[in-house]
Amino acid sequence: MSQEEFSWFLAFIILASITIGLTIYQYFFSPILNKLFLLFVFQIPTIVAFMAWLIVRLKILWKK
Repeated sequence: MSQEEFSWFLAFIILASITIGLTIYQYFFSPILNKLFLLFVFQIPTIVAFMAWLIVRLKILWKK
């Protein structure tokens, strides 16, 4: 795994973990966060990081 691929994968894992934790807290314990805030601040960057990781992964696979 290249360094660029690993950094995007790590960003995805961290953002996904935060998003899952906040979503569980939001829906089951205390609805203190606005759902749009949760969407724009955490879920969209998670999707972008995942897509960037996939693009980098595909570029590496195409070079081989």
